[in-house]
This record gives sequence, structure tokens and C-alpha cells, in this order.
Amino acid sequence: YLWLLRNIENADIVNNKETQKALMHEMQHAIQYIEGFANGSSPDFWKSHKNTMTEPEQRLYRKAGLEVKQLYEKLQEQFGWEAVDTTNESIMLENRLRTENLTKKELSRIEEIHGIAEQKGYRTLQKETEKAAEELKAVEESIEARKKRTSEELYLSTAGEIEARDVVRRLELSAIERKQLR
Repeated sequence: YLWLLRNIENADIVNNKETQKALMHEMQHAIQYIEGFANGSSPDFWKSHKNTMTEPEQRLYRKAGLEVKQLYEKLQEQFGWEAVDTTNESIMLENRLRTENLTKKELSRIEEIHGIAEQKGYRTLQKETEKAAEELKAVEESIEARKKRTSEELYLSTAGEIEARDVVRRLELSAIERKQLR
């Protein structure tokens, strides 16, 4: 299914089972698009996007980045630590998010804040830095795990593709078998 054209490509109507399966698979992608569900993908998509953040990773990364900014602000409030320009930090973070370039910089900053909080005895800030670090590490681990998988594996594990293949599998079930799935 081609999202921009809202068209199923290569849909030569032939009365055979394989064509029916292919059409049902692609029609499921059209339904996913219309309903706002997880989309399908392709091995070619994953070849070019393997090293970039997925939308959930971007949300988690952005959330952790904002937490880093808030941690800096708390340091300034708590200890009068004026050495950090949080406005500049947030602009730099947004630039990195736009280019989808995950860096280790936020983790090193979190460790820096954690160290200062530990020195000053600010336990709440220590816990908050640990939480932000865990979130950033989870994003990093997700990307690293994806890099180890082939484009074909990533394609087959995409939620929209799994769902479309399930639609095709249900075609082969009898009416009784389909009822038993409920």
C-alpha cells in the first residue's frame, strides 16, 4: 500500500489464492493508515532507517532530554550553580533531535549532575538523575539491538506487517476456527 498515493501497487486482479492473499495483506495496510494504526514497512525502509530513532525512542529521548534541562535548573536553584546555560542546552538538544543523532553527551551530563548532587547531599536529585540515565540508556540499547538485526528481520517484526500477515493467515481458517479465535 502506497500511503501518499493511497493506492495498492501491482494489484493485477487474477482469480487465484496468492493474489487474494496479497490483496488482503495490502488492504490491511490501507485500513491501518485510515484508522491511524501501526503501519507496515519494507526491507528497503529498514535499510535506510536502521540507525535512526523510532517515534517511541524519539519521545523517550526527548523526555529524558527535558529532564536533563530540569535537573540543571534544579541545580541552579538549589546551589546557585550559574555555570550552566540551560536555554542553550535545550536548543542544542532540539537540534540533535531534529537530526536524529543520539549522542552520549546527555548521559555524561547526567553523570555530572549526579556527582554534584551526591557531593552536596541532594538525594532527590540523585534519584532523578538515575531515572533520566536509565531512560537514555534504554533508547541507546534499543538502537544498538536494532543495528544487529537485518533489514528483513526488522521488516517482519514491524507491528503493521505482523497484523497484515495475521489477516492473510485467517483467510485459510474455516468459519468455526475463526469463531474460536475470539
